[in-house]
Amino acid sequence: MIYLPCVGRLYSAVRNDGAWCDGVPIHVSRATDLAEATITIGISRRAPMIETALRSGGAVRCMGSCVVALAMVAEGTADGYFETHVQAWDCPAGILIVREAGGRTNEVPGPIMLARGGPLLASAPALFDRLAEVAAVGLDLAGG
Repeated sequence: MIYLPCVGRLYSAVRNDGAWCDGVPIHVSRATDLAEATITIGISRRAPMIETALRSGGAVRCMGSCVVALAMVAEGTADGYFETHVQAWDCPAGILIVREAGGRTNEVPGPIMLARGGPLLASAPALFDRLAEVAAVGLDLAGG
């Protein structure tokens, strides 16, 4: 579960059973074109994602919170999210909610994430491979 008190919303998911916002089913966006996508970014000097999204004609937003960005991807108000480094305590609920809302995320190995954190990419399915190509520049999205 993710509760966002600033907007009074409760996001939840059950593995293999779907995702909800305030009890209403949610789904990631159906975006297929990066030029029309809105990508939320965790700001980092190591992130080539910003340049790629802007050069492709898309929009970039920085929400300042991994949890908020993942909720936005899950409900379809953002088409993707990337951050070069998140901590384990910031993302498990959001990853499950995004996946149960029909989105894709990179694999996040628990032991590695707990020990040192790592990169996180979440998006609408049709955008994931292109965003992963950009994100993979200098990063290990598989967590190995």
